[in-house]
Parts: sequence; C-alpha cells; structure tokens
Amino acid sequence: MNIHEDVPSLDEALGIAEKALTAYGGLPADAVLHDVGVMCLKEVNTTDGAIISERPQCVQVIYTQQIDGRPVVGPGAEIMVSLGDGGEVLEVSKAWRNISYARETKIIPVEEAILALNDGNILNRPQSPMEGVEIREIQLGYYAKDISSLQEEYTPVWIFSGIENGNMPCNFVVDARADA
Repeated sequence: MNIHEDVPSLDEALGIAEKALTAYGGLPADAVLHDVGVMCLKEVNTTDGAIISERPQCVQVIYTQQIDGRPVVGPGAEIMVSLGDGGEVLEVSKAWRNISYARETKIIPVEEAILALNDGNILNRPQSPMEGVEIREIQLGYYAKDISSLQEEYTPVWIFSGIENGNMPCNFVVDARADA
C-alpha cells in the first residue's frame, strides 16, 4: 500500500524487469509480454463513484507462457515484476514450469465448450455471478494449475475472454479434453 511517486515509465519498466529476471535464470523462451501497467491507490467519492485522486504504487510487468502460439492461463504460468521509485525491484513472482511434448489429445468442439460454460462447468470458478459478462473471444489454449499443485500435463482448454461489469477483463476456462 506504499505510494511511489517516481515509478519508471512503461518503456523503462520493460528493460528493468528483464534485467531483474537475469538473477532468476532470465526470461524463459516461451514467455510473452502480457501487460505493463501502473498500479494506483485511488481515492473514490463513495457517493457518486468519481475518482478524486490516484497515486502510483508500482509499475507491474507481467509475462505469460505460450505454447506453439497458444496461451497458457491459470496461476501456474505467470511472471510478475513490480517496480517502485527509481525502478527499484519491489517484487518478483515467478510461477513457471519447464515443459516438453507429451502426447496428442482429442478435444471437444467449441459448441460443447459453450454448453459446458453455460452449465457452469469451468476450471476457474468466478467469485461473482456470471450475469452481465460479455464474451468477446474464444480460443484454444492450456491451463496451468497453481505451481504448488502436482500437474504432470497442462490441460488443453477453451478460453472464453470477455468483460464483466462494463470494463473488467475476465477469462473463463473450460476443459477441452474429449476424454475428461
């Protein structure tokens, strides 16, 4: 919750983050830049919801894993570097597995995945109801469980990406294996 007034620019943050990751084996070859953004502490008028002030806490650089051009989602495939005043590294979080090809798997058609989504059969349980969610993209990818979970193979999944509450990005993940 600390305020950092002198956070690096988004462009500077990329270079600082990559340099910081050298102490942890560098940036993996299957990593792709997912997001760079300033995290702010906001003071909000509780009557009308208007933002009164915003003060920077850090710049976050987030990388995710990609396999053969397909995204890996879930808590077990993300690297995050948080930077404060003057580019000071505040935190490095790395949940990553080294992977190799295992086998071919038959997947369900997207129509079945849509039915599963509508029935609530998803791998990542939302904390709020799914009413008001607008799905904007559906793609095949993989799911990585939390790094502390035993997972011998990534799960092929259908990823439903969209927005909720008007502007908050969200993903819902449906198991794509035909034999699951």
